[in-house]
Amino acid sequence: MEEIYQYTDKLDYDNILLYTPKAVQGGGYYAKIKINNDNLYIQTPKIFTKNGINITGKKVYSDLLFEREHLEFINFIQNIEERIRNIILQKGELWFTEKPNIEDIEERWTSSIRSYKTKKFLVRTKIERLLNNLEIQIWDENEKMLTSKDINEKTNIIGIFEVAGLKFSSTSFQLDLQLKQIMKFDDKKLFSKCLIKTNKKKTPTVSNNLEKNENFKIEMTNDDISQDLTNIHQNLNDTGSESEDESECESEDGESEDGESEYGESEEDDNNDEKLKSGKLFENTSIENVNNFTNEKNEKNEKNEENEKNEKNEKIQEKDSIQEKNDKITTNHLEENEKNQHSSILEEVNLEISDNETMKLKKPKDVYSEIYKKALVKAREAKKLAIKAYMDANKIKKQYLLDDIESSDAEDLENFSE
Repeated sequence: MEEIYQYTDKLDYDNILLYTPKAVQGGGYYAKIKINNDNLYIQTPKIFTKNGINITGKKVYSDLLFEREHLEFINFIQNIEERIRNIILQKGELWFTEKPNIEDIEERWTSSIRSYKTKKFLVRTKIERLLNNLEIQIWDENEKMLTSKDINEKTNIIGIFEVAGLKFSSTSFQLDLQLKQIMKFDDKKLFSKCLIKTNKKKTPTVSNNLEKNENFKIEMTNDDISQDLTNIHQNLNDTGSESEDESECESEDGESEDGESEYGESEEDDNNDEKLKSGKLFENTSIENVNNFTNEKNEKNEKNEENEKNEKNEKIQEKDSIQEKNDKITTNHLEENEKNQHSSILEEVNLEISDNETMKLKKPKDVYSEIYKKALVKAREAKKLAIKAYMDANKIKKQYLLDDIESSDAEDLENFSE
C-alpha cells in the first residue's frame, strides 16, 4: 500500500530512486521518481496558496505559500532535491555523453522552492488535466466535495502532492510536482459573540480590607490599654488598703515617724490614682520618646548636611580641574594657530631653469591612439557585463517558470540574443 509522507516522518532518502530517463516532445527528457517502487506522496502542513488554482490556457497550477514557521518542511523538500542531484551525479556516465560534475548540476538546477516577499516561500505544483476535468480532489472538513473556485488566496488548506519525476534538458533540471488532493478549512471566528464573563458577587476591595484591619488593630490596642489601666489602678488600690491596715495596727504602739511615712505613702498613691485617671502617668514616657526621636532626627539632619557639603566641595574641585584642562587645551590651540599663520606667509622664490633642458611634446597620433585603447578596454568590459546580464536574465526566466510572460521586455531579450 502506498504511503503518504509528512515532513515530521523519518524518511530514508536513500530509498528514493530515479528511473531511466525517456525522451519527450520538445527535445527534453523525463525520469520517474519512486520510493521503494511506490509513488512518493507528500502531505503539507496547514498553509495558504498565492492565488488559489490558476488556469492559463493548457497549464493548470497552484503556488503553495509557506511561512517562516514551515522551515522544517522546506528543509524536507531540499533534502529530496539533494538526493536527486546525487543520483544524477552517480549515473552521469550512463545518461550523458560527458559526465557532469556537481557544479554543472547545481548551476543548471531549477529549485522547486523560491523566495517570496523576503520572509515567505512558494512551491509550484502542477495539476493534471483530462479534457475539461481537473485530476484533483477538493474536500472540506466534513469531507464534502468542492470545486477549484472554492480555493483562493485566503483559503486555509492542507494539500497532498506527488513528486512524480524529473524534467531536464541540456540547460536545466527541475522536479515535477503534481497536486493530487486539497482539504479546505473554514475560518472559525472565536469572537463572533461576547465571551467576557463577569462575577455577580462583588468581592471586597483591597482598600476596604486594609481599613478593616487597621480599625481592628486600633480597637485591640485601645482595649489593651484600658485593660492595663484598670489592672494598675486595682493593684494600687490593693496596696493602698494593705498599707492603711498596717498603719492602723502600728499606730497604736508606733511613733510619730511611722505615721509620717504612712502619710507620705498614701499621698503618693493618691497622686498616682489621680494621674491614672487624668492620663498624666504616661505623659512623661511619651515626652521622653519624643525627645529621643527629635534628637535622632537632628543627628540625621546634621549628617545629611555634612554629606551635602562634602559633595558640593567635591563638585567644585571637579569643576576646577575641568577648567584647568580646558585652559590648557585652548592655549595649545592658540599656539598651533600662531604656527600655522607663520607658515602661511608667502615668500618669494627664484626658479632657475637651465638652457640645456628641452621639453618634448607627444605627437597627436600617439595621444589619440592611447585614447582609443582606453575606449576599447571600456567597450570590452561593457560587452562582458551585457553578456553576463543576459545570461542572468535568461536563467531567472527559466528558474521561475516565466515562459508564459508576454511583454516587450521579453522580446528585447530575444532580440539581444540574436
